Amino acid sequence: MSLSLRGELTEQSEMHFSHPNAELPPMLNALSALGYAIQDQNLDDIQAILRDSKVFMLNQFDYSGNTPLVSGSR
Repeated sequence: MSLSLRGELTEQSEMHFSHPNAELPPMLNALSALGYAIQDQNLDDIQAILRDSKVFMLNQFDYSGNTPLVSGSR
């Protein structure tokens, strides 16, 4: 239901979600950096992040279920 019916719902125009300001755990921090490197097509950073990672990061997903290739290609 996206429209108010008889006033049951209050329409809001503000954002409902924002990224937390707290520091991310190392794995999520590396995953975010990889996504941005892919988006920027920065091959040197992509290779460095993948080389330094102890896991295969291309299969990892973020809080919304996106892998680096999905989130970096937007």
